[in-house]
Amino acid sequence: MKHIKARLKPNVIAEISQPQEMFKKSQLEKKWQRREISNFDYLMALNTFAGRTFNDLTQYPVFPWILRDYESKELDLKDESIYRDLSKPIGALDQKRFEQFQDRYDSFEDPSGVIKVFFFFLNSIFLISLSLVSHFNQ
Repeated sequence: MKHIKARLKPNVIAEISQPQEMFKKSQLEKKWQRREISNFDYLMALNTFAGRTFNDLTQYPVFPWILRDYESKELDLKDESIYRDLSKPIGALDQKRFEQFQDRYDSFEDPSGVIKVFFFFLNSIFLISLSLVSHFNQ
């Protein structure tokens, strides 16, 4: 790492840090709290520090799905009924879907004993990637 630092211009990068350290030093959280940067800019920064990128579909930036009302022409942002329940994963918002996922969780068993049971809501990018890998590895 020292040989990399030696080649970098001092005014460009003073030191190479872990993402957590870089995020802390950036003061982005405080800037966001003081409304100096937008929600979008803050979320993009979090995604960047987490290693997410537009260049890889499996690492595409993540943005929270916070609304539940997509029918109204106007939204009252102070009305709590327009927001989804953030205590639950998106796949568990509907009781029927939640029961399906709970059943899948309860019945999961890896015969090899290697994979531990986990509660996971697959997204479409994951499924597409898995399908492609499976297809080309046959």
